[in-house]
Amino acid sequence: IMVALRDIAEAQAQSGFGPEAIAAAEAIPDPLKQAEAFAAIADIHVRLDRADDARAAALRLAAAAAILENPSHRVSFLAREAVTRGRAGETAEADRILAEAETLARAQPASAKSVALRHVASAFAELRRTNESLRLLRDIPEKSDHVPVLVTAVTQEALAGNAATAQALASTITETHHRASVLGPVAAAQLRAGNRRAAEATLAAAFAAADQIAYPFAKAFAL
Repeated sequence: IMVALRDIAEAQAQSGFGPEAIAAAEAIPDPLKQAEAFAAIADIHVRLDRADDARAAALRLAAAAAILENPSHRVSFLAREAVTRGRAGETAEADRILAEAETLARAQPASAKSVALRHVASAFAELRRTNESLRLLRDIPEKSDHVPVLVTAVTQEALAGNAATAQALASTITETHHRASVLGPVAAAQLRAGNRRAAEATLAAAFAAADQIAYPFAKAFAL
């Protein structure tokens, strides 16, 4: 039932029925699943440039996340709320939420702190606040937690047309399949900037990295 209700909520949001999407999510009895549904609805609305609907879903997400017992879950949903609010044009509110999320993340025990900080760092990267995301990475000892943040940062910088920054960040990703996958957006940014030669070199580097991937499914994903 909960899966069906979430599917209905997402379909309503996709179709532009904001209040109906929220009503479907509100019917989900499990608090965590309900928060996930509100987050998904908010993501859909902000992606489709429906700022008012995105804001309404983000407010419901905040209320749903506040009652969750697991602090790591609260950090994750605060980060997602901040991304929605930031993309909806509410920069000051996004900053406030990210500050709250970072404070809560730093209060976590050592076993949970890295993952919690990664959620906040990823949110900064989604909002193209790359310096802030890199600041948090310095406090995350587990290098595997750096990768998703760096991938997001590279993608967002490339989409913003900051090809040099995106390429520099991509060079810090040591995992071959992840580096191969993000070099495509870098090349596209270089091509949009009129630097065809650099784009061709970057694509060549992407294919060279992909050739080093042993597992076929991972290679297919990278390409």
